[in-house]
Amino acid sequence: MIYAYPCELTPDEDGSLIALFPDVPEAVTGGKDRTEALTMAEDALVTALA
Repeated sequence: MIYAYPCELTPDEDGSLIALFPDVPEAVTGGKDRTEALTMAEDALVTALA
């Protein structure tokens, strides 16, 4: 079964991006660019749901 969780990317003051999941508040991460932030977000979501 596949689930979809919306992810919000917010710029941080140092130029990186913070990735948040409104439906899973404990899954918070970030990255230096969009690609890294989304990769890290996937891992944070899987970890939070485990």
